Amino acid sequence: RSKSFGDRVRELREQARQQAGLDYQLLRFIIFTLVGIGVLMVFSSSMATSLTEDGGVWNQALRQCVMVFFGLLAFWLGLQVSPHTLRKCVPWIVGLSIILLIAVLIPGVGTGREEVGSQSWIYLGPFSLQPSELARIAVGMFGASVLADKEHKSMKLSDPFIFAGVDWRVPATIGVAAVLGLIGIFLKGGFRSNRFHTYFDALLGNISDTQGTGFQSYQGFLSLADGGFWGVGIGQSRAKWFYLPEAKNDFIYAIVGEELGWWGGALVIFLFAALGYVGLRTAMRAQNQFQSLLAASLTIGVVTQAFVNIGYVIGLLPVTGIQLPMISAGGTAAIITIG
Repeated sequence: RSKSFGDRVRELREQARQQAGLDYQLLRFIIFTLVGIGVLMVFSSSMATSLTEDGGVWNQALRQCVMVFFGLLAFWLGLQVSPHTLRKCVPWIVGLSIILLIAVLIPGVGTGREEVGSQSWIYLGPFSLQPSELARIAVGMFGASVLADKEHKSMKLSDPFIFAGVDWRVPATIGVAAVLGLIGIFLKGGFRSNRFHTYFDALLGNISDTQGTGFQSYQGFLSLADGGFWGVGIGQSRAKWFYLPEAKNDFIYAIVGEELGWWGGALVIFLFAALGYVGLRTAMRAQNQFQSLLAASLTIGVVTQAFVNIGYVIGLLPVTGIQLPMISAGGTAAIITIG
């Protein structure tokens, strides 16, 4: 009896599953595709600000290309380090992160400087560093190192997000505390509260203060609407010409939607979803629990950041200033995330 189409598909899927290095090849393809889209969109979205701030249309984009090169170098160097050696380096990486986070708060030393309403950068001559990018990776590495090789209630990654067998009451308590904190922020007022008011207005389809607190969200919606299904074309965005604040950073997804249209935005979401799937599958096939927890933590960290960024650009979440991994402009973020 000849094999049915379904049998052939299952056979090919099983052959692919058993192929050595398939997960790595898939991850590399997904990451390089996201990086390529990011470089392309930074070239387009940074034209206006680059011309006015640096005196050249491509200056900021070329700087981003240099940072991506160093990120790819970090990618290659990471492949040369064994997981055993990496685990030994965890305390040093955590210690360095703490020192850099403290240095950010010492402007008298000539390091910390406030920018875009946040004192999060260290400036050393022409170079800048954002310690929080290293710190978020260090936290994941530290957690994986501490929780690995211990007796847990469960060690199965199939348990929803509970990678190390943590008692469900722990994340539940944290979640309740977070909700109470958000309610307090909403009632307190100020610019953080305004973000929630704008968010609820956006859900109802009516941003009341389009020239004030809701300006950025409103301009992002207009940018996405202009793109339609097919987009206006690469480089043809109107929003980037000083209509949409932070077009090359926090709201670059709006430029993706405007220039590449619905299909371009859907492609980015698909790539991050694929990154999450392959990353977690890699974690489930890891050789030991440290590698498993590390792969799962870093995968969820990157994918969650992308979900939050895209979520607030399209109005599903309140606006907060985090970048779209591997796509937004940003030197430290590019090097650390790709690495």
